[in-house]
Amino acid sequence: MGLLSLFSFKGISQTAKIIKGAILVIVAIVLLSFSSSVVEDVPADEIVINQMPISGELLFWTTPGLKGQWGGSTTLYQKSFQIWFSDKDNQGAEEDDEIPVLFNDGGNGYISGSIRILLPLDATHLRLIHTTFGNMQNLIHELVKPTVTKVVFATGPLMNSYESYAAKRTDFIRYIEDQLRNGVYRTYSREKMVQDEFTGKDKYIKIAELDSNATSPGGIVRQEEAPFEKFGLTIAAVSIERIRYEEAIMQQIASQQRAQMEVQTAIAETKKQEQQLIQEEKKGQKDATVSKWKQEVIKAQKITLAEQEKEVARLEKEAAEFTKQKEILLGQGESERKRLNMNADGQLVVKLDKYAEVMKYAFDAMANYKGDWVPQTMIGGGTGGTYSNGAMDLINMLMVKTAKDLNLDFKATK
Repeated sequence: MGLLSLFSFKGISQTAKIIKGAILVIVAIVLLSFSSSVVEDVPADEIVINQMPISGELLFWTTPGLKGQWGGSTTLYQKSFQIWFSDKDNQGAEEDDEIPVLFNDGGNGYISGSIRILLPLDATHLRLIHTTFGNMQNLIHELVKPTVTKVVFATGPLMNSYESYAAKRTDFIRYIEDQLRNGVYRTYSREKMVQDEFTGKDKYIKIAELDSNATSPGGIVRQEEAPFEKFGLTIAAVSIERIRYEEAIMQQIASQQRAQMEVQTAIAETKKQEQQLIQEEKKGQKDATVSKWKQEVIKAQKITLAEQEKEVARLEKEAAEFTKQKEILLGQGESERKRLNMNADGQLVVKLDKYAEVMKYAFDAMANYKGDWVPQTMIGGGTGGTYSNGAMDLINMLMVKTAKDLNLDFKATK
């Protein structure tokens, strides 16, 4: 019995080892078959959503590194991606992805460009994205592209073809970016009369006017909630590469450009002429001012000269008056001196001078007389035998008369 029991125990032990080894092999095979679902290496530029088996719990991995997958199924999303809408092969898909747009003047255009979008990193928005779209491709084709196309198409009626080409090109980009962030604008249509660029006649066109409201985002009413905002998508950049217009629109734009250039040229010429007129006017004013001041200088010189001459005349007059007064005073003084002298000596000197002068004339006359002063007839008047000489008598009579006229007294004073 004992020996049989020993052999029985050894057989059971050997069987257990075999079973254990088989289980280990099975486990190893299972582990090898599920090795790709044990851990996940998350790239830095991706978001990984892991759905756990059985429970269905969603795990959101937004940071890079190894994560425990534990047999869950993972879905990858790009943190940042770019959407192209272009007709170029090297920009997006091979097919033509241009977005058609209709402007308010009836012109057709095709928009080429791109938009870069950032995905949210919070669990709430990621859960909404994943449960709604399920993967990255569905997110792009069911949300991003339709929204971008709708916004670009809705922006066209806000301007005419030429405005989108030139004046409002930056507004076109701004409108797109604002509507992607805050929702498509609510607009109302109205007719506007404009002048046809080709015929020059007035015509009516329908334009879209923005419905303004101070409480709305950007002051403009939105017709629907912004899808990007709902799912937490962020617009990083909007780029419009080009707008391709139909040939008729390009001709119209070229015509408008020529008209604009002609207007600008006319304005420039007008301004140039205005500047020339201003310069000529200023030059005329300058010349007039210079001429005026030259005349003022001449006038001032003449006035100064006249004042100088007047002053000289005044001074000469004063000098003449002074000289006159001086001469008068000198004459009066001399007269007074002579009067006093004459009064002092009975005017003897004057009388003698006159007497001498008279006698001189008398004797000169006698010297120049050609006749015979010897008397022809002797008249005796006395017993002493005296005679009378006519010349001497005349001289004596003249001397006496002159002395008497001059009041001279030749008698010797005692």
